[in-house]
Amino acid sequence: MGNFLSEQADAYWVVPSEELVRLARRNKTGRNEGRYTINFCNVRADGAVTPRPKFDQYKNNFTLLESTTPRLKPGACPRPASRAGLR
Repeated sequence: MGNFLSEQADAYWVVPSEELVRLARRNKTGRNEGRYTINFCNVRADGAVTPRPKFDQYKNNFTLLESTTPRLKPGACPRPASRAGLR
């Protein structure tokens, strides 16, 4: 799950990982070759930052976080991560 904030645009995007890979571009050359790039906002000539309408379904959509968060049974606590190999 990817969470992205733009203070200038006053927006927060919640994008599932599989969707993020589908929507983003993969850099072919340069220092960030193989990494993904995504641009949620446009900057106008007057300096105004505006969110791109194509990502409106993810904008401030916090229900996506609720649907992907694993739920524990009441009274159960998560198991601690194994500390093997940390010595």
